[in-house]
Parts: sequence; C-alpha cells; structure tokens
Amino acid sequence: MAVQLPNTLKDFNVFIDGEGYGGRGVSIQLPKLTRITEDYMGSGLAGPIELDMGQDKLELSELVIAEPNNAIFKNFGTLDINGLKLRVKGSFKSESNAKEIAFEVVMVGRWTEIDFGTWERKKPGEIKLKATLTYYKLTYDGQTPIEIDQLNNVQVIDGVDMLAQRRGILEL
Repeated sequence: MAVQLPNTLKDFNVFIDGEGYGGRGVSIQLPKLTRITEDYMGSGLAGPIELDMGQDKLELSELVIAEPNNAIFKNFGTLDINGLKLRVKGSFKSESNAKEIAFEVVMVGRWTEIDFGTWERKKPGEIKLKATLTYYKLTYDGQTPIEIDQLNNVQVIDGVDMLAQRRGILEL
C-alpha cells in the first residue's frame, strides 16, 4: 500500500453577513463540538458510564480580522440571537494528487466579544471576535456530516436527524 499524505489547509476565506474578508481574515478557531455527559453508576454496572445529555453550547472562540470594520461592529449587541451570519470556506489539498477539497462551515449566532487588542505602529489593527452560535453546518468534500440547529432541536449526523423522533413525541 502506498503512503498517503494528509490533506493540508492551503487557504481559507471568512464571510460575515455575506461580505468576504479575503486578505483580511488572519485566523479562526472553529467551534469545538462537544457533548454534555453525566456520570452514572447504577446497580449491576461494573463501573460508571457517561450518559449523553445532549449537545453542549456552540461557540466561535476566536476569529481574527486584520482591521477594524463597521460592518462587524453593527452586529454587536444585536437583540436577535440569529443576527449574525458567518461562513468559513477552506481548501484542503494533499501533495499526493491535484484534487482540492472544499471545507465549509456555516454558523449563525451573535457576537459576544470584540477585542481590539494591543495596537502597535505600522502593524495591522487586528481585532479578535467571539460569538455564541445557534446553528452550525459542516460540509466537507461535498458531504454534510454534521448539522446542528439548537433553536429548532435538529441534529443531523451523516444524513440522519438524531432528534426527529423526540420532536415528534413532543409535537415540536
């Protein structure tokens, strides 16, 4: 079997409310997807197990933009929990072939922090942004393995809505 080289992030772009930040997006730490679990040890179990209690909160913990921007500031403090639309597109490529693979994350929420950082002469005036999210959709290589809609109680994993039965029972 031949050695497989990994797909490497070659470039990315950030879109905030539809505006592209090509050339101005410095870095992003995409949301961590975590589950809330509760330790449980009932009779007959040899040891504790973790019960899945649902999706933890979704947060964009850091997005760095190379300049201050009024289009970003206008959404700070919005009363609409879905007032911010974010999209990140990345291109991954292996050195083993010429194919580039699309990676996209769509997020909806609102800014929770704008950090103006430390200013230095003749340096970009970077701002660091944080957001709490209500919606997250990951698309990789043409497939959507994960889609989470917190407000509508939807969690689609590999094409299967894991909460459809629950919504039906609860008549949501």
